[in-house]
Amino acid sequence: MKMENKLRDRLEKRKHLPPEMAEWEKVISPSEQLLPPKFEKLWVWQKIQNEMTPTTTSFRIPAILIGVAASFVLVIGFFLWNTKNGIRINYDEPTVVQLPKGSVVHVNKGSLLSYQPNKWDQERTIRLDGEAYFEIAKNPIPFSVDTDYGWIKVVGTKFNVYSRKNYFKLSCNEGKVNYIYNRDTFQLTAPEGIQIVNNKIEKFEGAYAKPTWMDRFLDYQNFPIDLVLADLERYYAIKFKVIGNFEGQKFNGKLPTDDFELALKILSQTMEISFQRISDRKVVVKIPEKILF
Repeated sequence: MKMENKLRDRLEKRKHLPPEMAEWEKVISPSEQLLPPKFEKLWVWQKIQNEMTPTTTSFRIPAILIGVAASFVLVIGFFLWNTKNGIRINYDEPTVVQLPKGSVVHVNKGSLLSYQPNKWDQERTIRLDGEAYFEIAKNPIPFSVDTDYGWIKVVGTKFNVYSRKNYFKLSCNEGKVNYIYNRDTFQLTAPEGIQIVNNKIEKFEGAYAKPTWMDRFLDYQNFPIDLVLADLERYYAIKFKVIGNFEGQKFNGKLPTDDFELALKILSQTMEISFQRISDRKVVVKIPEKILF
């Protein structure tokens, strides 16, 4: 501080020197004209703290990106479930599926089958939408089929299940089958069967040793015509356009699954309805007035 004060006093005196001394003063060492800066302790300390504190930047993720990320996680989760924990397949053609522990399922075309093989030792359960024939190996763990029309539970047997919109049919081909519908339980013994049409339950006898669709023909007993046509659409990849009304009309008989023209001929002769093909994939069905009542 003393050195600083001396230099300040000397510079102040130079302002009042006479002109003749001015030139002499120019030779003063430049170092003498340099004054030390004033030391600001608080300012320096604050600057050091600011430099030591990490800078953080806050931002918000757009909602749309969050939604996309969530959807991606769900898709990944669904994919992992299908590949690691379960199997879910739509079958476009009749297919034989080998289940764990020696059981076999013959799946008809246009059917959806779902099950979880990794849980087979604790729970033998299959979800069916469509038609399939089951050959179940005996096992202490019960085997179950889940449908829109209830549950089928067995220990070891053979049976066929048809479960589609507005119609359900269960045929016991060997042994015994327990069928649970709402709060009722039905026990079927081969060759018994049960069917549900528009929520009406009917039992029948005469199930085949194996389902007829596996032998390329369909056997109908008191079957609604609209459901017969739906089956033919599925088997032959065609579309019917119906003119008239066949509500309440039912068909009893057999139809081939590999000869479309023969199937139409049988229906035409037994139900007195006519068919007109208007393209390779479209057929008009005409219902005469006399069978409307």
